[in-house]
Amino acid sequence: MNNAIRVLGAGLICVDIVRNEASTKIMNGGSCANVISVLSQIGYDCSVIREKYDDPLESFLSTTLSTLGVKEVYYKQSRTSAPRIIEDLSGAEHSFFTVCPCCGKKILSLKLPTSSDIKSVSDIIETTDVLYCDRTSSGLRELMEIIHTHNGVVFYEPNSARNLKGLLETAAISDVIKFSKDRIPMSVADRIRNDNSQVKLIISTLGAQGLAFSHRTLKGEMSPWITLPSIFNEPVIDSSGAGDWLTAGFLSELLKDRNALSLEKLYNGEEIANMLNSGMKYSKLCCAAIGAQGFFYAPEYSREFNKLSSRNNRVESLRLANDYVDNKQLCPMCFSLLPSSNLSIVS
Repeated sequence: MNNAIRVLGAGLICVDIVRNEASTKIMNGGSCANVISVLSQIGYDCSVIREKYDDPLESFLSTTLSTLGVKEVYYKQSRTSAPRIIEDLSGAEHSFFTVCPCCGKKILSLKLPTSSDIKSVSDIIETTDVLYCDRTSSGLRELMEIIHTHNGVVFYEPNSARNLKGLLETAAISDVIKFSKDRIPMSVADRIRNDNSQVKLIISTLGAQGLAFSHRTLKGEMSPWITLPSIFNEPVIDSSGAGDWLTAGFLSELLKDRNALSLEKLYNGEEIANMLNSGMKYSKLCCAAIGAQGFFYAPEYSREFNKLSSRNNRVESLRLANDYVDNKQLCPMCFSLLPSSNLSIVS
């Protein structure tokens, strides 16, 4: 394990309810949880800051993070339920729901940390080398600023351009920015590329076409967009979480074998291409299982994971159960806890 580099995640950590014709399973999800969990399994010292939720799925969420080697730092005890996302999988096609199509309940309610919340977890922030963040708020921007004062690195992965002002403000204090072309249009990407003096690397994923990136050169200017083709040549079981695994694989290459953090590779287009190609190998693994973290529930894949790096040796002993929820008297899709109902996790 590379204990010299400490990674902290903040943002979306939720429970994925993955449904297909054969079964309904629950597993951890959300970009932040996915990236940090994979990095932890690769061997990095990883933590997340989050709320502690007030429903029985909190126990499942926390136990799974712990099993994957992720440390938890709570900044608040919430009165709300654990955020959920329903993934309905039909073949290789999937649909996502943040409002339950069965009972109509909003199931993805995420409150982001405030400035006072950030102050309550200052101890871990001061020892963080790399921050991964997939959301924006005034509190999270303050967190990024603190990371920079300690010479840390900020990796920002916005999920949409709906809050353009917040996105641009957060991008202005980020070192690496990554997003999907489907979520952030290239017009916004070019605006960040042309007007941002902090960013060192911008990555735009293009789905089946691969990805494009632009990096800061040693002259201080941003390079033209450079495209990398996809390395996928096998059938995709489920592409959910593939971008998160790419991020984790990329970061593992950027950080590996370092006792002190250095960003020299981000000024070299060839080095960046190599790191992103390595990241796509992790992304490819993710697509071989159902669910963004489904790989961790399939021990038969552990050998393939370990082949990617000699450091990837923890997943071999990992034994996450294929948990599901006893849905008697509950919404059959989102498992919302109704009055006088008890939610039980069955292994």
